[in-house]
Amino acid sequence: MPAATWSDLSRPGRALDFFQRRSMPGFEPEATGFCASNALWLSEICRLVYRHDAPEPHPDPAPSRLDYLTRAGLRCEHFEAHPSWDIHALLVTSQQPTPFAVLAFRGTELSWRNYLIDADMGLAGLRKQPAVHRGFLRALNSIWPALQGALAAQAHLPLFITGHSLGGALAVLASTRLSPQAVYAFGCPRVGNGAFAASLQAMAPIYRVVHGADVVTRVPPAWAGFEHVGQAHVLPGASDGFAAGLSGWWQRLSHPPRLLGHHAPIHYTDQLPGHRPGQ
Repeated sequence: MPAATWSDLSRPGRALDFFQRRSMPGFEPEATGFCASNALWLSEICRLVYRHDAPEPHPDPAPSRLDYLTRAGLRCEHFEAHPSWDIHALLVTSQQPTPFAVLAFRGTELSWRNYLIDADMGLAGLRKQPAVHRGFLRALNSIWPALQGALAAQAHLPLFITGHSLGGALAVLASTRLSPQAVYAFGCPRVGNGAFAASLQAMAPIYRVVHGADVVTRVPPAWAGFEHVGQAHVLPGASDGFAAGLSGWWQRLSHPPRLLGHHAPIHYTDQLPGHRPGQ
């Protein structure tokens, strides 16, 4: 598999191969344990939520996000954008063969508002009590009131919450306000302190999928009081496939460095293990 491009990393929504890079197995709405087929579906929804559609600024060319969802047998129930902080969430459902719902949060984009959220890492709360990243909490609070009606309308369905990068952090926080079947967070940073991580153990299962050397999964730093949540599932790092010598040196300059490149959403889709019935 070739190394991620800068576009794969910075504008993953511009891709034209959603739900087409892999053979898509059936989704398993009853699964509460880690399920490779569910992870594959959710990784692709995480990729798709990055796609810009009108009336967003600078919409991506056709096909639209809705077109891709329809082709995959999914229905868009709600898309919410909070312009002040550039926070976005997508709620989709599927009716066949077993109904389920997915709430997906968009991750960090080329947005100074997103960068301010990521940088505001002070722990909101007391250190000996559950406390979370102040910027992530502010981001979720900004969009939450607008999501509640759409979520309530689908409350009868098994709910999976997901997101990549900043979106993964928001998915973890959202799980404390809902009763999801499971949370799948891809390339997720640390969200809170040890007490917060411990408080989630009795709640819905959280599967934190890490690709190779993804640098975002290493921040905010542990020395600042942050700890990871949930169960880690580490995917093998994609090889860069660069040639030797001068040609390879030029290829490396034209691609993001490995620590950043491994964060690209496309790698999460490509490196997830294949689905095998009964496992």
